[in-house]
Amino acid sequence: MTQGVKWLKKGVTAIFRGFVITVLLLFILEACYRFQLWDFYKTEWSVLNKADDGQKAKRILVFGDSFGAQTIGFANQLQNELPEYAVYNASIPGTCAIQHAFIAKRRIREVNPDIVILQTYVGNDLLDVYPTINWSEYSLARNFYYRLSTWFRVLGYLNYKSGQLKHYLGKENLNISSPDVTEPFSTSKYSERTKMLIRGNADYINQSIALSSDGSRKAMSKLNDNCQSILKRIDNKVKVYILVLPHCIQTNKQYKHQFEQMGAIFTKYEPPYEYLNELKKLKVTGVINALPALKEAEENRIQCYYSNDPHMSENGHKVVTEVILKDLFTTSNFQLEE
Repeated sequence: MTQGVKWLKKGVTAIFRGFVITVLLLFILEACYRFQLWDFYKTEWSVLNKADDGQKAKRILVFGDSFGAQTIGFANQLQNELPEYAVYNASIPGTCAIQHAFIAKRRIREVNPDIVILQTYVGNDLLDVYPTINWSEYSLARNFYYRLSTWFRVLGYLNYKSGQLKHYLGKENLNISSPDVTEPFSTSKYSERTKMLIRGNADYINQSIALSSDGSRKAMSKLNDNCQSILKRIDNKVKVYILVLPHCIQTNKQYKHQFEQMGAIFTKYEPPYEYLNELKKLKVTGVINALPALKEAEENRIQCYYSNDPHMSENGHKVVTEVILKDLFTTSNFQLEE
């Protein structure tokens, strides 16, 4: 046997051993992440819940994504409007009900809430469940990452944390967009992630709203299953609400035209809201639909979303907060103290 063949065999053996070790470590990390053997989101929890409200008798626990984690977001505005309540914010940017189901046991035990709000976003929650695979538009690495991340959810967590490190983010910054609401729309300045999603599937927004594709229906079923998993961890005496935040194109035709300029396709401007209808099948105290109020605000020339980012502006969150307060305290047994 020549020296070259020996080195080749050693190289192949080393690669195989490295692959096996990597896969084993990935399975171990995934198990730790899914069962939350330690608090993977301790930083987010501590940043969003700095005030010591442990003495307040009534408690609200919010599970959300980047909308809920915004400094100007509805969670913080709820705390300002409800001084007699302690509002605990378990929102995490870039997540959906899947990750919330992982952390639910720990957060519910820590807070012992009277009210739980599960926030969902029609814009990309279904893509967080099953990302778009597009071999012609996305790189080989991105497609493989998307495929693996549906099996190993810890990869999404690692990607999120590496993104924070890349942008030198500390505890005070959770990688949440805070653009200028007065800045005019520009295709070149719009959120790069949004433009990437459009390239992957130009009709993804309509499909999410109307559940008009097999993939969106499958993702919706998975999302509901994870909502059910959270509900099973909550005591029957606790009031549970699902807050459904709409995509900006549902509130104003101007946003729709902007998305069309970026390549999005809309077979209908107002497709049936099947995303909302599916969530209404869950056994909860109520489903809070923020769309009518946001649509009315936009008709009254109140800009509820940023011009170059799909997140809500402060005005949008004010509208959502008003809707939440109306639903919570007209359909539940809790009453605001005089």
